[in-house]
Amino acid sequence: MLQCQRANLGYRRYFQNQVKRYLLLPGTLISIYKEQMKGIIEDPVDVWERSYIDLPGRVVAIVNNIRLLHKSAEDAKKDAKLWASRSEGDEGYEFDGPEDGLEREEEWHPDKTELRHTFHDAVFSLEGGTGVTNGSLGIRELLKTLDKTGFSSLEDDCEIRNGTVQEHTQLALPRRDLKTIKAAQERFHKERMLAIEGDEAGAAPLHSGAETGFGDNDGDTEFPVYPRMVNSEPAATWVGITAADTFMRVGEIIGTERTLNRMQAIALGLICEALDGQLKGADRQHLQYVGGGGGTGKSWLIDTLKEVFAAKRASGRLVITATSGTAAAGIGGTTIHSAVGLSFRDADGTTVEPMLCTNLEKAKQRWRRRDVLVIDEASMLGLLTLYEVDQKLRMLRGFPEKPFGGIPVVVFTGDFLQFPPVLQRSLLSDVERDIAVSGNVQPKTRAVERRWKESEAKKLWQGFTNVVMLDEQKRAEGDEYLLGFLERLREGRQTREDAAKLEAQYDKETKFDFSGGRRAVIPLNRHRWDLTLHAALAYSEDTGRKMSIYLSKHKWESRMPTLTERKAAMLLGDEGKLSAAGMFPYVEGMPVVINENKYMGLKVVNGAEFIAKGILHPPGLEEVVIGERLSVFLGPPSGIILESEETAGLAFPNLPPGTVMLPVANIRVAEKHAKTLRPDSKRANSKLGLIRTGLPCTPGFALTDFKAQGRTLGKTLLGLYGRTASRNTGELEKCDALSRVRRFEDIGLIEPLNVAQFLEARMPEEVVKGTGRLKDLAEETVRDFEARQGR
Repeated sequence: MLQCQRANLGYRRYFQNQVKRYLLLPGTLISIYKEQMKGIIEDPVDVWERSYIDLPGRVVAIVNNIRLLHKSAEDAKKDAKLWASRSEGDEGYEFDGPEDGLEREEEWHPDKTELRHTFHDAVFSLEGGTGVTNGSLGIRELLKTLDKTGFSSLEDDCEIRNGTVQEHTQLALPRRDLKTIKAAQERFHKERMLAIEGDEAGAAPLHSGAETGFGDNDGDTEFPVYPRMVNSEPAATWVGITAADTFMRVGEIIGTERTLNRMQAIALGLICEALDGQLKGADRQHLQYVGGGGGTGKSWLIDTLKEVFAAKRASGRLVITATSGTAAAGIGGTTIHSAVGLSFRDADGTTVEPMLCTNLEKAKQRWRRRDVLVIDEASMLGLLTLYEVDQKLRMLRGFPEKPFGGIPVVVFTGDFLQFPPVLQRSLLSDVERDIAVSGNVQPKTRAVERRWKESEAKKLWQGFTNVVMLDEQKRAEGDEYLLGFLERLREGRQTREDAAKLEAQYDKETKFDFSGGRRAVIPLNRHRWDLTLHAALAYSEDTGRKMSIYLSKHKWESRMPTLTERKAAMLLGDEGKLSAAGMFPYVEGMPVVINENKYMGLKVVNGAEFIAKGILHPPGLEEVVIGERLSVFLGPPSGIILESEETAGLAFPNLPPGTVMLPVANIRVAEKHAKTLRPDSKRANSKLGLIRTGLPCTPGFALTDFKAQGRTLGKTLLGLYGRTASRNTGELEKCDALSRVRRFEDIGLIEPLNVAQFLEARMPEEVVKGTGRLKDLAEETVRDFEARQGR
């Protein structure tokens, strides 16, 4: 009895500061005490070791958690050093708790055992919390499997199955080969960008790694600038079309072949008519806007225009751009900031830098050869950006007095009921009063100068009087109700019947069903992160393929974080500038969405979608096998192998044909995440000092509404609650997300519909007013064009 009392006293001292968090432990100790009372008094250590085997997995995890805090004398020394520095009034460094006990120059990152425990804690919080995945059977089974195999045990030789295990397409390449791949892709990206922007690519000389900008210092490693092309298809040719034919004739032939509808044909005809007029000596600049909701064929129209120029052997006179990397990749162009040399933040918060031109005179010559500039996703083009684009083009083309430097044809396309500009005023903003006040004299103060630039840009936008509104839904043309529903929603005329039908699409029993290729479009990143793990588990089960979970590396500078912060860091997913998630579930064949603009020339850009075809492992990456089709890797991979239609024909060294490699990235976690990672911190000036190493991409099962733009989805799971629950937000996102599907019955809701908010949703007044003006201009434009063509 005395021994048992001593044991209880020891445990009480051991857990004296953990009472609130570890209320389950007293019950365990009582069970030990009762066993002592049954007969002969045993050593408490022996009783504990025997009882430990039968403890529930969660209790084992808690015990391991406590042991982890006290497992080394080295940690105790660091704590002592910390408290000593506090007692001496050390002002050299700020600390926020006993976990902040490292020297200024030191770094801390969890070891393999700590990673296991943190991952177990993270999965438990997903399964047992109040988040969107609460009730997910897949995550619940994952947690049970982790408990059964002793995944979070402190012992390195925890129960791990060593039988037959499915494998991915894995490559363990030497660092030298990885450098060769990255350098080859970077070089080819730059060459292709020059080709897109109109420069002729030179021969393919040998290029050494020392000149790639990767800092590899492997000057003896040589590789070709261009990858070897395999199974490349010849360019399309059009019978009966010659370079001498007029643009109008070529447009009619190709438009008929590509089955353009009436409004698409008129939009193309206006451009061709203006180009033919230029060849005849007309000096009038043609400014045109092509609008229409999602699925009305704006991208198809742009592709047709590209075909017209290709058939005329004049592709070098056409520049296709968009306001985001996602949209640019979808139409085979570049971003407008890259084309003219601007940098700005896209709608996902990512800062996009252009590829700098080293020869300004050559850039000027290139732009003087251009006849048509297309800018897609004009709703995201802010007035300030429009002003900067105009000024750049005036300089590059050498005509400072002409709008856009006098380019004969400028075409904007997009839907103003979709995404607005980031931190700028929209083209539809009411700035007429500013124009009247500012006049034509450029002001000196920064605030007034901003308004002046917006006024000048607004004048440019008012010149786009050739307007065509595409109104024939291509995506949802087989569902009459969906067509009417989308039109009513865009005009703010949604009915109670619409609300009732949409409300009925929520089914609590099937809201986690990701079978059959179902995708989610979710406005909140927190929900998207949680759904990604659930969806990957479902995809693995649905396809019978192995799933591996890669834990990103986290490194804290000059401090040791609490267990709570480590778990929060692992659960912190990708968003904005944080392009890598804390954990990356991988199943071969799954869709992958890129989170940064890596290789624009290869269309590896923010928002682009690929198929996962393999994974690259660094030497020594430890795999913990917890099931026949499930493994956890205690660290990030070196890169991921991706495939898409755009990569067909490429053959980079050391990679499978038709693929590209996205390498791992080191990202500093922004200070704005301190509230999430350290909610109890009381020091306003404390720094996170956290660096994450992981893949800058995410499984494409759950998308943000921004990254879903332009996509046609099958079965969808939608979050129609906006980005801020406290306000009536998300109207534009609602309209865009609902237009991604082909059939109304394919819509599913992740949460019950807020009927009152749905019925009250309206577009902003300036958008309603601006689109009304565009509709009036469209009627006039169509009437005049058809009269000129004798239709």
